[in-house]
Amino acid sequence: MMKHLLAQNENPFGPLPSVRAALVRAIDGLNRYPEFRPASLTRTIAAWQGVQDSEVIVGTGSAGVAHDLFRGLLRPGDAVLHSDPCFDVYPMLCAMAQAESVAVPLGADARHDLAAMAGRIDERTRLIVLCNPHNPTGTVYTWDELTAFFALVPPSAVILLDEAYVDFAPDLGAPEVAGRLADWPNLVVLRTFSKSHGLAALRIGYALANAEIVERVTPHQVPYTPGQLQLAAVQAAIAADDEVRQRIRLISYQRDRLRGKLVELGWSVTPSRTNFLWITAGDPARLDLARAALERHGVAARTYPGRAIRLAVGDQVANDAVITALSTLKNESTMPVDVTLDHIELYVEDIASQIDRLTTGYGFDLLIPPSRRAGYEEQLSALLGQGGIRILLTQPLCAEHPAAGYLRRHGDGVADIVLRASDAGAVYTELIERGADGLSRPAGRAGCVVATVSAFGDVAHTLLERAPGVPADRIPGLPDPRSPGEGGVGLRTIDHFAICLPLGELDKTVRRYNEVFGFSTIFSERIEIGALGMDSTVVQNADRTVTFTLIEPLSVNSGGQIVTFLADHGGAGVQHVAFDSHDIVETVGTMARRGVPFLRAPEVYFDRLLDRLTPMRHSVQQLQDLHLLADQDHDGQLYQIFTRSEHPRGTLFFEVIERARARTFGSNNVRALYEAVELQNSARESTGSLGSPGSAE
Repeated sequence: MMKHLLAQNENPFGPLPSVRAALVRAIDGLNRYPEFRPASLTRTIAAWQGVQDSEVIVGTGSAGVAHDLFRGLLRPGDAVLHSDPCFDVYPMLCAMAQAESVAVPLGADARHDLAAMAGRIDERTRLIVLCNPHNPTGTVYTWDELTAFFALVPPSAVILLDEAYVDFAPDLGAPEVAGRLADWPNLVVLRTFSKSHGLAALRIGYALANAEIVERVTPHQVPYTPGQLQLAAVQAAIAADDEVRQRIRLISYQRDRLRGKLVELGWSVTPSRTNFLWITAGDPARLDLARAALERHGVAARTYPGRAIRLAVGDQVANDAVITALSTLKNESTMPVDVTLDHIELYVEDIASQIDRLTTGYGFDLLIPPSRRAGYEEQLSALLGQGGIRILLTQPLCAEHPAAGYLRRHGDGVADIVLRASDAGAVYTELIERGADGLSRPAGRAGCVVATVSAFGDVAHTLLERAPGVPADRIPGLPDPRSPGEGGVGLRTIDHFAICLPLGELDKTVRRYNEVFGFSTIFSERIEIGALGMDSTVVQNADRTVTFTLIEPLSVNSGGQIVTFLADHGGAGVQHVAFDSHDIVETVGTMARRGVPFLRAPEVYFDRLLDRLTPMRHSVQQLQDLHLLADQDHDGQLYQIFTRSEHPRGTLFFEVIERARARTFGSNNVRALYEAVELQNSARESTGSLGSPGSAE
């Protein structure tokens, strides 16, 4: 559970004592309807701001007032200019009003690019939205800078100046609102009691504008809102202005303190004149790590994927939690070693049955038939291939072979993730100097150089160098391979490996791949579903051919598939290998017809799918027919399905994945599947039948 809610720019203080008392008194009138039009609240705000009653619009928060403005001022086809990014509500309101949303990127200083906005004004422009201070960056313009832009706006376009955070920046040089409206008849000033006054739950917003604009908007407002609670709170809040300003000073102090600490830690934090901070990083992946670190420390933040994190300023306890979380992430990086994925080696009990399974169901070609491997202990090995995937199967022929011990401990499984190197000897030396555990020193065999270092658990990394002119798929000690055919089922590459680690092993395994192998950390998150959960971090080599999703359970008693794997497998290991496909519908359909068993998602998963996303590449019906899962991130969508394990211990299986530009790994599917299973089981319980969540693992 999140202890520090810093995602919505809320004031960390509760209601002022006088506001609380006023609300208690107003409760006695809750049996009475409020005024049809909020005349009393309008008069209160007008007197406070020094304008006429006819120049005030009140509504349900600034978002509600903005909604009324869009309804009253726009017609379908009109254009609205706003920044990118901006307050999320504005693009939504454009869609609701059937107006074109014209998003103009911010300038390099994280402020409105006013020159670019002026250049986008045309005859269809009816509304221009400016946030000052800006949401979500916290930057500001002076009044002189704004009015220079106002002069470029034709009278046919209304300027909506959103000043939700203006109380945190009192020195912008702007005149009183009455003077502004007199000078700029097409100006609307939008404000709220949610931020500096800390009344977000009461939803009190207001706009100050020319009476003609107010008259156009009022007919579009819902009657009987706001009510007497809002009136009582506003009157008390206005009367307590000194206390409100004292709280603003406290929040501003905490904001500047927090920003200073984060800058000291190496984070880029835009100077802010609001109650929030805009945190950026040169590497978008570092933002993913920051978000995950904040979540682990109970901090809820607003993320702008690939761009920034926005953090509200909380109380000192919350702000210290932010500092602690982000101090765990370092800027240092280790130069990557020059390796790329070559092939994987599986130790197997029965090589013939595995060849049959992978060629028949998965469409692999047999590139090297089962052969004794010269120079190695008693074993049979065979190489299979499809697209860019190469799988070496090895069956031991004596009890003393290393594979025999592996099989006793784990059963069939991935024992070696072989990395191709242009100079295996140099890479081995570099890895040993960085702290790798060497298993076998570089040695020349059949025009190749091989060396081995430890990876995790009982899995190794063999470094393989092939001399110029050596066949691309040569495996030392085996006959040269034949070329793969053009058949197959559409599997192209290995997308990633999912690796389960015992509790307490994740951080040090990540550090080993960062510091020894020079892999980059590209993603990190925590998933909690009731008592179940896991922490995961994804590391990747420089050419992105080796991607490890490293996973550990939240606790040894949390249950779930990670704990089960570790118990059944006997420690750390590869839980599944994910194969990439260009068209998952075609690939999985073919594999299913060939007899590959897949896990089946419950029907309710697909009933709820459109609540999460609209599939881009395949129809919901196609996904449902094949039980394909769909997920999305800020870059795109992915589609995935897992084979049902045919391993005697149930510990090794495969995934088929299609990426439509998505970079993440389907974590939302984990939550969606568990929710769907719970719903399905609840429905079955009501009819006296129980479902099994195992179908959605």
